[in-house]
Amino acid sequence: MSKHVGNVTNPFEMMEKYGADPVRMYMMTNSEPWDNLKFDPEGVDEMRRKLFGTLYNTYSFFALYANVDGFTYSEPDVPMNERPEIDRWILSSLHSLVKGVDRELTDYDPRVPVD
Repeated sequence: MSKHVGNVTNPFEMMEKYGADPVRMYMMTNSEPWDNLKFDPEGVDEMRRKLFGTLYNTYSFFALYANVDGFTYSEPDVPMNERPEIDRWILSSLHSLVKGVDRELTDYDPRVPVD
């Protein structure tokens, strides 16, 4: 894109159409900071669908079945040693993810994949 050539995309129009988070995520992951940005509005839409659509669908699935089952999260937590192995594995993976993301954000480099 070049302002001189006149082929720039207005970022505010993209944020209005797709939302700020998909635009931000697309710009962070599309190219290295030292490279020229190869901006494609369809790439922003793909980011919105793949990442944020998945998050939305996951929440919708949870909310649907939580409402059906009357889940309110007011019940006491099941002790860790009484949980099924798959639950302990998921929680372990979650904690590893949180630790890795925290490490990368502390280093101010969120582009690096988490181990």
